[in-house]
Amino acid sequence: MPSSAARRSPRAAPVQRAAEPAGRPDLVPYVAVFGLLTAGVVLYLGWLLLQGDEDAGLLLAVPAVLALAVVAGVALVWRGTRGGWALLAVASLVPFLGILFVAFLFGALGATGDMWLALLLAVAPLNSLVLALRAPVRAWCTPARGTRPAGGTRAARRAR
Repeated sequence: MPSSAARRSPRAAPVQRAAEPAGRPDLVPYVAVFGLLTAGVVLYLGWLLLQGDEDAGLLLAVPAVLALAVVAGVALVWRGTRGGWALLAVASLVPFLGILFVAFLFGALGATGDMWLALLLAVAPLNSLVLALRAPVRAWCTPARGTRPAGGTRAARRAR
C-alpha cells in the first residue's frame, strides 16, 4: 500500500529573488527634497560664516563643496546610479554631525534659544541621511539594476 506522504525531489528548490522595482521607488522624491534642503542649510551656514567674518573667503569652500556633494548625491539617487545613496548619506552625515556639535556647544554655553535653532536646522540633514539609507533607495541604486546585457549572460549563451 503506497504511503500518503508525497515524495520530495532530491534537487534543491529554486531560489526566489525579490522582484526588482518596476519604476522609481516612492521614497526617491522625498530623498531629493530633503537632500536639496540639506544643501540649502549648508549654504545658509556658509552665508552665516561669511557674515561673521569678511576674511573667511577660503573657508567658504568647505560649505560650497559639501553642498555640491549633496546635490550630486541627489542627482545620482534620482537617476538610480550606483553609489548615489552612499554619496548622499556621507554628504548628509557631515553637516548633521557639525550642526549637532554646534547645538551641544550652544547648550553647554547656556544659549538655549540658539541651541533649539541649531537642532531645527539639523532636521533636513537627518531626514536626508535616514531616507538615503532606506532599503528601497539602496535597491534603486544597485549596480545590478538595469545593467544586464540584452542577449543574456555568456554562460547562458554557451549552454544553448
